[in-house]
Amino acid sequence: GRHFYYDEYLRYANNQGEYENLNSSSFPSTVGPGIKAFMSSVFSVVIYFQFGQVITNRAAILTLNDARISMWGKLFIGFIANVEYRLKLYFAWHLEECALILSGFGFSGYSKYDERTPVWTKAVSSAMIECEAPPSVAIAVVKWNRHTGMWLRNYVYDRIPMGGLAALLVTQTICGLWHGFSSSFILFFSHSALVIYCSRILYRIQTKHMPKESRPYTDFLHSLFTMFMLNYICGGYNVVSLAAVMDWWRSVNYVGH
Repeated sequence: GRHFYYDEYLRYANNQGEYENLNSSSFPSTVGPGIKAFMSSVFSVVIYFQFGQVITNRAAILTLNDARISMWGKLFIGFIANVEYRLKLYFAWHLEECALILSGFGFSGYSKYDERTPVWTKAVSSAMIECEAPPSVAIAVVKWNRHTGMWLRNYVYDRIPMGGLAALLVTQTICGLWHGFSSSFILFFSHSALVIYCSRILYRIQTKHMPKESRPYTDFLHSLFTMFMLNYICGGYNVVSLAAVMDWWRSVNYVGH
């Protein structure tokens, strides 16, 4: 589940701050948002089992050396395998979101736009659409496991004096070690730092050096770049061992590099 700060728990336990109306009729209804999160969880697990009937062993199929499968075919298989992997995380996260909303702990206050609409962002770890079709790598990283990402930004990234690419490399490498002492995790997260940095450069070019009329087209191309690169390096995340990571990248001719 998402991390939270102790003072958040104290406010919740003592009906203070945003939780002052908890367990009263004036507290926003949790039923609608809870059902929505639960249905997202059900959708994720149903699609996961459907994909699982096609790809039964992600690591084996990603490292499969079959001359009959073209590079683009292998990349497509890798994309499906990576989506399948993420679906089980969406299932767990949306189920957690449902529990946090129903308990009231996921309440974040009211919308800053109309100050009437309840907001439940504290309960959200990842939004599927925002992560699967993101406009840029930087946004994809912010939207994926967002509370842990915010913790890493506050306690790792912002405390590294160099900033820029160096801070990204340190932060993402620590994130890889956090996932487990595995070469595949470290390679994936260190590569993600490079991709995030490239995405920032692309965005700067889009906004400062290209005409405004081109934004819809460059945004689309940036989104394609994001989906391609993240799924390319995610193949390494799925296969665990160093040899298997290199087999995956070699099988698609290191096209992302």
